[in-house]
Amino acid sequence: MKQTASSGGKGRTMVSRFWLVALRVSLGWVLLYAGLDKLFTEGGWSATGYLSHLEGPFASWFSWMAGNAAVDWLNMLGLTLVGLALVFGFFTRFSAFWGFVLMLFYYLSGYPFEHSFLIDEHVVYMLVFALFMAGGAGSVCGLDKLLISSAWAKDKRWIQLLAG
Repeated sequence: MKQTASSGGKGRTMVSRFWLVALRVSLGWVLLYAGLDKLFTEGGWSATGYLSHLEGPFASWFSWMAGNAAVDWLNMLGLTLVGLALVFGFFTRFSAFWGFVLMLFYYLSGYPFEHSFLIDEHVVYMLVFALFMAGGAGSVCGLDKLLISSAWAKDKRWIQLLAG
């Protein structure tokens, strides 16, 4: 039987790869921009105002983070580095894991939800990060493809796990 795009042949694979790359680079850009915007905000950026006024079951857990400069820096650097890694497809699984963690924190800090019921944009981002971890998003038009196929990385299992 001849494979066609509609029957799961090569055409479908190429289209799927295109959209996977588009999704990876787009989400990477969103995070990179958010991180750089926070890093270069005149007068400095802080989550203090947001974290100190939370309500709900996780409010006390997040309130200790309010005013903590290390937490602010970790957030800014996390957004920036995860964004860069996604844009370039470098250590994509590792970066997607940390992107998932960031979005989980954002999701829990927003409970109870004002503008949605259970599923908000952070859940959608977490699902995309899970796709990146499972689907080898960095192996398609990313530096991970070069890294994984390099002679240096061939016998290093940890590279294979973190990249791709």
